Amino acid sequence: MSDQNTSPLVTIRVANEGDMEAIQRCRFDVYSQEGYIDPKNFPDGREYDQYDESSVSVIATAGISTRAVGTTRIIFGKYSNLPIQEAPHYLTISNPEKAGEISRLCVRDGYRDGKISIAMYRTLFDVIEKNNIEELYVIVDEAFYNALCWIGFPFEVMGEPKEYMGLTIPARCVTSEVLPSLKNSENANLLGVTALFERPFPGSLIM
Repeated sequence: MSDQNTSPLVTIRVANEGDMEAIQRCRFDVYSQEGYIDPKNFPDGREYDQYDESSVSVIATAGISTRAVGTTRIIFGKYSNLPIQEAPHYLTISNPEKAGEISRLCVRDGYRDGKISIAMYRTLFDVIEKNNIEELYVIVDEAFYNALCWIGFPFEVMGEPKEYMGLTIPARCVTSEVLPSLKNSENANLLGVTALFERPFPGSLIM
């Protein structure tokens, strides 16, 4: 966070139905600020799409507020095509029933120190494990892809970068390979990421 002495602690947990407005407003604010969406297309100030109905979201809130300061989600391939299968990437996945895609990760200004994003990934992995997701897909920008690989996540590029809320890279990993890869990563061990993923998920994380 921008100021560790004054910023409130952030709670990261799986979202419930009542959190969706806060999540969609967070996405709208961040993506509008970054120039990824045209605010005129979302007159109610909420960014949403058809995948919200076939996914589980994670929400990060600061202090006692219910306002989202970060969010992401896992879309289940058993309920719909994944975004990576659609325009502009049009990639084929081998087993949709056991596949999921992490998408719509965003964090508000003032909270982008990387810790919240990793904590949201850890929260999603609890959902992924409980739903027996074996293959995991992402569409991310080059900087975030490189950061994931630097930490030790075993994502591999699947195709050429294409324009999708900025220039993005399609990538995949095998879920069962994540923890072994983190254990073998000096960076993940030094940063405490390995320990975070090794420990049983407590239901929520406080950062």
